[in-house]
Amino acid sequence: MRLTVHSYRADEILMFLRLAERFGFRVEVFTHAMEGYKVADEMAAHGAAGSTFSDWWHYKLEAFDAIPYNAAIMEDHGVLTAINSDIPTLQPFMVYEFVKTVKYGGVSKENALRMLTINSARMLGIEDKVGTLEVGKHGDVVLLSGDPFDAFTRVEKTIVDGIVYYDLQNEQVTRGEPFRPLPQRGIAPDITDAPATTQASSQFVGMTTPGNGNSNHNVQQQAVTALTGATVHTVSGSTISNGTILISDGRIAAVGPRSQIQVPAEANVVDLSGKHLYPGMIDPATGIGTVDIGSVPAAADNQEVGRYNPHVRALTSIHPHSETIPVARANGITAAMVSLAAGGGGVITSSGSVVQLSGDTQERMNISDRAALVVNFPSPSGNAWDEPKITGERLKELIAVFERAVVFAEHPSGVEGPTQYFEPNLANQDIMMLEALVPAVTGEVPVFFSVRRERDIRTLLLFLEKFPDMNGVIVGGDQAFRVADELAERDIPVIVGSVLSPTTDRDDPVSAAWSNAGILHAAGVKVAFGTNDIAQVRNLPYMAAKSVAFGLPEEVGLRAVTLNAAEILGLGELMGSIDVGKRADLIVTDGDPLQIVTHVERAFIGGVEVSLESKHTRLWSQFRDRH
Repeated sequence: MRLTVHSYRADEILMFLRLAERFGFRVEVFTHAMEGYKVADEMAAHGAAGSTFSDWWHYKLEAFDAIPYNAAIMEDHGVLTAINSDIPTLQPFMVYEFVKTVKYGGVSKENALRMLTINSARMLGIEDKVGTLEVGKHGDVVLLSGDPFDAFTRVEKTIVDGIVYYDLQNEQVTRGEPFRPLPQRGIAPDITDAPATTQASSQFVGMTTPGNGNSNHNVQQQAVTALTGATVHTVSGSTISNGTILISDGRIAAVGPRSQIQVPAEANVVDLSGKHLYPGMIDPATGIGTVDIGSVPAAADNQEVGRYNPHVRALTSIHPHSETIPVARANGITAAMVSLAAGGGGVITSSGSVVQLSGDTQERMNISDRAALVVNFPSPSGNAWDEPKITGERLKELIAVFERAVVFAEHPSGVEGPTQYFEPNLANQDIMMLEALVPAVTGEVPVFFSVRRERDIRTLLLFLEKFPDMNGVIVGGDQAFRVADELAERDIPVIVGSVLSPTTDRDDPVSAAWSNAGILHAAGVKVAFGTNDIAQVRNLPYMAAKSVAFGLPEEVGLRAVTLNAAEILGLGELMGSIDVGKRADLIVTDGDPLQIVTHVERAFIGGVEVSLESKHTRLWSQFRDRH
């Protein structure tokens, strides 16, 4: 009998190794062995393999020391290593998961591919049947549209025992049952042609405003920093080869070809020849910084009591020294809108706060502390196939909340009327909640509605008709593609949050969630991506990459994690692209940041270079050479 042992931490792995040796049996495989890197030599000496996750961590105490370098360290120390999925929704993304071992730890592409093929077969004792393409083995084959290490590659066909079980181009036949086809779109309209403010200029644009959010106030910043020689991807305009960016007072003072930018003699010059410069990426829907360790209630501050909390700023719940922040920053995420939506409590969960991922206090992280109102939109009563309509106590109550706010905006008064719609969270002080709602009902700040299913989205459209000044944004929207034309007509953006999970309707095609953003864009809807997560924020660019593989134009994919996100947040004049006058939030890479194998080598937030060290890189350095 082959023995597989479920495990997480190094101490339990070592304990079971000693137990096995004491009683004379062998452990074949440790799964998930998330701290296998700490005892890789002992595993190798015993002959135990390690089947692990690519980069999961944080979600509970046993996973807190998990690092994405785990597979690389185990493999380098002689442990037979494979990548596993554990949950069904991750299995379609295994074509991404094994690629991460190349990024984190430098596993060769050949060995990385083995971690999802022959190494897995060896662990199961079936390497004589599957795992390689050889005469006599089972006919288990995958047909890809391109290089497996290209994040834009699709799975076209999956063949088991010579039978085609999945065919992207002919899903109805392989499913053997009817399903709802995706809307067909022609060439997408160009909705990325916002006026480019990128310009070659040697004259500084002095920019110092409240809420600049420059971090690291203890660092003495040079008066002017010049980043030269890199390929500059402005996002808002054309790409500049051999470009130069001048940074002054935390803002971009000039950008253009190197030959056209005059660098002041006193400038701190950083030569980036051969590298690429991009604007830092933005996650507009996350709870990063509000939970230090998943599944540990005392480590969470992502939920507020009461049903209506528009007055609660998410900024106050952020722990600036949370380990999640440098982990996300290390992969090029420089800003995020944090809310309490992930905590699941309440209908109006909070006012979302846009923060830079740098700074040792909440105030030093702050960019906009009331950037959006965040609402868990109540589902109407009835079945998913019913006609959309305003039904259900919670939904009617929410309408009453906003109707009262509209009246309050015109005639501020704290007098409670006979139709008081909710019990105040703060005794006799609900006026502060009404004041917090005014910017939402007047359109001054966007309202982020968390909503997924088609019927709920159509009900939201009915809801928004009652508040014509409201600037509504859909967050999640995994069936938004079914309502694409209506959303485009009403100019309602979508922050797609469903790429890493299937839609809620089994009658949708397998590729529906991956095609969602492309269909929305083709209809004229502005799209961005939000992780709706904490530990997974660093994987934000790969949500865009999966959508590019299924129809979203590549340049729109990049824009969706930078400028589109900023514009949806109402901060397009401040961030999201490399333009004169904007915040100097920049990342230096060795390639396209949407590609998993690309490395982020340096980062600047508010003009200050920030460290890319994290808990994960420290543990990697500590254990990679352990013997």
